[in-house]
This record gives sequence, C-alpha cells and structure tokens, in this order.
Amino acid sequence: MKTEIIVFGQTGTFIPAVCGAVSFSTDMRGCGVLKFSALKEGKLDFKEGNCVIARCDGKMFFKGWVFEKNRDKTGIINTVCYDQLRYFKNKDCLTYTAKTASDVLKMLAADNMLKTGEIDETGYVIPYRIEDNATLFDMIFTALDITRQNTGRDYVLYDDCGSLCLKNSAELMRDYYVCAQNCIDINYTSSVDRDTYNSIKLVHSDARKGIYNVYSARNSASEARFGKLQYYSHIPEEVNGAYLANELLRQHNRVGRLLKVKAMGDMSLRAGCIVRVDLDLGDFTLESFMQCSHVNHSISDREHIMQLTLKGGEFVYE
Repeated sequence: MKTEIIVFGQTGTFIPAVCGAVSFSTDMRGCGVLKFSALKEGKLDFKEGNCVIARCDGKMFFKGWVFEKNRDKTGIINTVCYDQLRYFKNKDCLTYTAKTASDVLKMLAADNMLKTGEIDETGYVIPYRIEDNATLFDMIFTALDITRQNTGRDYVLYDDCGSLCLKNSAELMRDYYVCAQNCIDINYTSSVDRDTYNSIKLVHSDARKGIYNVYSARNSASEARFGKLQYYSHIPEEVNGAYLANELLRQHNRVGRLLKVKAMGDMSLRAGCIVRVDLDLGDFTLESFMQCSHVNHSISDREHIMQLTLKGGEFVYE
C-alpha cells in the first residue's frame, strides 16, 4: 500500500516523509481523524489550521485540517487532523419549524460555512424544535433519531473528503465478508454490567400539586437470573410513563454484547457501512449483516490492517 500525505503549509505544499503507519478512523457519531508522524526535514513548515489531504494508492480518502502537533527530540512531528465534522462539537442554539433532518443539516452547514455533498432527503417533517446549549452533533442526531422513530429509516452522517454527506444506511452495504478466514483477531465481550436493566422505575412528581406518580416494569425471570438491576429516573408530566417504562424494559433487559474484529484492510469501509458477518463466538453464533459503528485503518508500506466495531441485534456496545 502506498500512502501519501499532502500538507498545504505556511510556505508551500509539502509531502512529508511519514514515519510508521498512518491511522484513519471514523465513528458513526463523531468526526474523521487522521494521525501521522512526519520527519522534520528540509523546508517542511505547517501549523495548526493548515489543510491536509491523504491518499492511498493514488485515491484520496481524507481531507481535513491540522488540530494538534507533538514533537520529540528526534525531530518527529506527531500530527492529529480532523475533517469538517470536528466543528459539529461546537455548541449553539437553534429553533426551527417544519424541517426535515436533511433541512437541519443544510442549515447547520450553511451557518458554519461547511461544504455539503450528497444529502439524501429524509422525508419526515419535524413540526417544531428548540435546541439550546447543544452541540451541532446533538442537534442533527436528535433530528435523525426523531426521523428513525417515525419512519424506521436510519441515516448515516459522514464527511467524504471535504463534503458532508447524509445517506440512508441501506445504501452503505459493502461487499465485505467478515469470517474466521479473514479475521486476524476477535475481541468479544458479553456483559450485564453496562446498560442492562430488568427493573424500571419512572417517577413524575410535582411538589406544588402534591402529585407523585410511579410507573414501573420488571422481568422476574431476569431478576432471578441476574439479580435486580434497576433503572430509575424522573420524567416530565407530558411523557407516557407506563409506555416508556415497558419500552425501556424491552430495550435494556438483555445481555449486552461488544464485538471488535481485526482484519485485513479495505478502504471502502468506514463507520456506517454494513457488512456480512459469519462467526462462531463460542456462546453465540453470528450469521447476519451488521453495521460498522467504528472503523480504524492502520496503513503502512508493508500492510493495511483495520479494526471494526460491529453493531446489530444484541451487539449494542460501542
């Protein structure tokens, strides 16, 4: 694999001598991150805010900006770059009426002077929403969550080499097969210690009116097996407490699972992509399509390895 980093620096355009592997990671609810180490030699001069692009075998896979540099006495510059989605960590306020999630993304991009690419029309019109002291990530993912709840459709937000894209997850199916033959390593965790509940208690209280309503749901068989694992929360008056308690029990009364796979690299894979998985994990057999919630590529002249975090069904941890 031939990796090339191009830095548009202070005094010109540079192709630094990269030491070691280049790391490129994407996350379904975060920004793209490029990390590389460059040898300080010649006229190489770049600073925070400079544009960086990365290519693999001549094809660009990243465009972003330098956010952090770290030096050691050997002259190596360890560099961290982010794509446009880094700016979605900014907090702001937003009020909108009768907008789709696609509309919200376009508004956020325009307000923050970010470039957009292919944006699928999400269809569902959100009647009204106020966002205050929220990150841009919170704003768009709330709109996408509302869309999924009302349509059943899932959309993936990502930056495609400098253009913000929003695609229906069904369009991100990849011809990649995860099986024992092409896995270098597997890290599989099953747990009831993270986000597993078999008893739900929701409380609506209003001291001024003297109201104290409790809504609960429980699974006695699960309690007998794992002990009582209780979720407790206060809820607003307008929330249907009985429905929410049963829905939370349905979602959280399960063994949670986490699957990370180390495999030979494929640059077509990024967070949000769907792949075929066929693995025997010992106490669990997987034969299904799963979504990559996190993808990390490690690319050097000698090899291209990637780490996939896979999500779907009982595999809810990331």
